[in-house]
Amino acid sequence: MALPTSPRGSAPLSPRQQRRPPLPPGSPGGGSAPPPAAPAAGFKLTSTAPVARGPDIWTLDGRLEGSWGVSSFPVRMTIVRSGGGQGDAPLLLVSSFPPDARVLELLRPLGQVRLVLAPNAAHCLWGAAMRDACPGVLLAGPPNAAARHPDICWDALVKTPTDFRTLLMRQGFSAADLRAWTTCKASPWLQEVPLLHKPSRTLILTDLAFNFKLSGGETPLPGGPLGFLMRTLYLPLVGGYRPCCVTKPFGLSFLLPDADAMCTVMQEIVATDFDQVIMAHGDVVCSPGGKAAFQQGSVAFFQEVAERRRQQQEAGGAGPSRATLLVAAGAVSAAAAAVAVLRWRASR
Repeated sequence: MALPTSPRGSAPLSPRQQRRPPLPPGSPGGGSAPPPAAPAAGFKLTSTAPVARGPDIWTLDGRLEGSWGVSSFPVRMTIVRSGGGQGDAPLLLVSSFPPDARVLELLRPLGQVRLVLAPNAAHCLWGAAMRDACPGVLLAGPPNAAARHPDICWDALVKTPTDFRTLLMRQGFSAADLRAWTTCKASPWLQEVPLLHKPSRTLILTDLAFNFKLSGGETPLPGGPLGFLMRTLYLPLVGGYRPCCVTKPFGLSFLLPDADAMCTVMQEIVATDFDQVIMAHGDVVCSPGGKAAFQQGSVAFFQEVAERRRQQQEAGGAGPSRATLLVAAGAVSAAAAAVAVLRWRASR
């Protein structure tokens, strides 16, 4: 999917971005505050203030809510500031929340939103709305996010780490503070853009790790009748309580065709300096112990998948049993149905 590039040859721009008016002074995107937005249907902000996770990095928590209290699911937005200070310091939003009045109010003291990253196709609900509420902001995501959401006006695609670095420099960020990877080569379905925030030694993930705790966790578990089924049946079935790890469906061959390519990305990440892991769902893994938890969780999971496939090939290509595939397909379908209900509610 090709997008038009700017005359300067930098980040791809959409026609909407090219037509944007100049920034008015003082808004979260660099101007006077826009008219307060009504609270987004299907979303509730649960944080009362941004939680500092290190120098120039914060998180906000919220939850997706289904109609009539049938379900709720915890979500998290990560905020990264470049260059320190306040005022006009550029902000990056990862997995953006909707731009309602309270969210914008909490962002304003931190700096000015310059870049919104929808890190995978499942976290695109409010990116465009946040971009439109903050003039001059770019909305970017991996190629399959644009393919699955053609109704969204994307400003740029992040196919490679170089694409992300170009966006950072165009939007006034210090490219030295952030490093990106992509999983595009590993899977057409599980494309995600993990980030390393170097000043805080933080790995920022979205769905490449979950960290739910059955009891005693800081992050609420899925709620409502549908959430009850998810936390008591689905999550135990798919390994959803394994610390700092993806769930078992992520290892299915039709979702992850190239497990070796995914392992390569995981090893590149582990080779860097981090010891805190922020993910979109579940407790943040704080330092010390973040890297170890990630190695024992998602990294080990993908290594196990790759090794199992090599053994199957050596044994003559024998794959999982039909019963295993049926259970896995049922689990994926149940999760997809739950997410679809929440997304439908949030889009209304």
